[in-house]
Amino acid sequence: MLWSIFAIFFKIGLFTIGGGYAMLPALQAELTKHCLLTDEECLDAISLVNGLPGPLVVTGATFMGYRIRGIPGACAAVLGAVLPSIIVILAISSVFAGAIEHAWVRAFFAGARPAVCSLILYSAVRIARRAQISRAFNAALALATFAAVRFLGVPHAIVIAGAAFAGIAAGSFKKEAEKENGRGSAQ
Repeated sequence: MLWSIFAIFFKIGLFTIGGGYAMLPALQAELTKHCLLTDEECLDAISLVNGLPGPLVVTGATFMGYRIRGIPGACAAVLGAVLPSIIVILAISSVFAGAIEHAWVRAFFAGARPAVCSLILYSAVRIARRAQISRAFNAALALATFAAVRFLGVPHAIVIAGAAFAGIAAGSFKKEAEKENGRGSAQ
């Protein structure tokens, strides 16, 4: 089991360019395909680790690995997630120190940037579909958080905490409304 956790996170870390947000769709697909976590557990993990300090890859791997197999699972996931980056960075720094000036390297990154952006957008859309409040609420909250960060300069942690509280409030309101509707139809 630990080897499987390591292998999944290593594979995702090795073949995903763009950091934690670009890894999310592939990681969620792999973990659910191997029945290690459900889509809902992945969504909860992603929501939680976004509010934690530190790199998303490390905090996400730690939490997801811990959910799967405790502390040994967390260690296997983190090692699998970060080892490819360490290997690639060491290889690039020792072999290709001057490569950034080559046209083909600049072309590679020019082509990779839009792909990474599309993976992040895909991840956001997939996560939004799985959220359980309502599409209108999710869209309004997404626009409000974007505006708060982009135009008002509100720190990410505060925006995430505020969105979490808004989600809690909306979920509580929804449950109360469902209770009221249930009482009204039972009479």
